[in-house]
Amino acid sequence: MGRNKLQNVSCVRYNVARGNRERLRIKKVVLFAFIGEFMRFIHVLLNALDMRPKGYDVRIVIEGAATKLIPELATEGNPLYALYTSPKDKKLIDGVCRACS
Repeated sequence: MGRNKLQNVSCVRYNVARGNRERLRIKKVVLFAFIGEFMRFIHVLLNALDMRPKGYDVRIVIEGAATKLIPELATEGNPLYALYTSPKDKKLIDGVCRACS
């Protein structure tokens, strides 16, 4: 899988009402934030918020220096507070490295 390509995962489910099998396309994506720069971190949040309505099962994992941005973004006075809390409220943030924070 290339660096910027998304992988489509196929699965087969049984439709009991019709008695047949249907092939589904499941689009799962994990976005990792590693770098402690605001613009890169914000782009991860924006991409996740953009992909979800398009049918992607998207999750965010925050690692490394990016974990140090969370306390500043989680402050209510920060202009980017709403952008940080939106993916958090939608349960798109799947994990934060405890050792890095």
